[in-house]
Amino acid sequence: MRFRAKLLDIVSINHFSSVVATLARNIKTCVLKLTPAKICFVISDRGVIGGTNVWCEIQQSNFFDDYKIEGKDESNEIYMEVNIEQFSRALKSSFNAQAVRIKLTKKQGALLTIEIAQPTLSGVQRTITHDLPVSMVPQRLWAQYQEPDMPDVDVSIYLPPLRLLRTVVDRMKAMGNHVVGMHERGVCACMHAWDLGFHSQ
Repeated sequence: MRFRAKLLDIVSINHFSSVVATLARNIKTCVLKLTPAKICFVISDRGVIGGTNVWCEIQQSNFFDDYKIEGKDESNEIYMEVNIEQFSRALKSSFNAQAVRIKLTKKQGALLTIEIAQPTLSGVQRTITHDLPVSMVPQRLWAQYQEPDMPDVDVSIYLPPLRLLRTVVDRMKAMGNHVVGMHERGVCACMHAWDLGFHSQ
């Protein structure tokens, strides 16, 4: 199995780092599903009642300037378990990077190697390398990490900017674990947003 990818655009590098950092705030490990068209971050706690299931996919063509994958069989897919916190920490050093290369390597086990090319004041390029240990997922378990079936939606809601929403939610979480709206003895805690669109299907 072989995998290598390269990001050259600073906007794409920052956006990819942001996606990984967002996931790392919520979970510790996830399965990275690599296909010729997409990269999927999969969290599946099916064995746990009330467990978390997350499916995050990005189209590789929207981020990567170079992307090569050779999977195990004709499906041309690779599944590996990765510590997403370590992945996020490694990508933090990509701020102002000229290039980020991600590849699957094997030294004393499977590794996801991240090479970050940084400019220096002298004009000489400096390369920072992070080797993240990964566990390859056996092919017999791949069925557990397929895209979940989602019910058809009746309405899609367009939310205000996520920074504003996050600020409000972070402040409301101090009120309790399940605050959707609160109205008691004349005190009301809620959020109002105007000009939100919706799309009926």
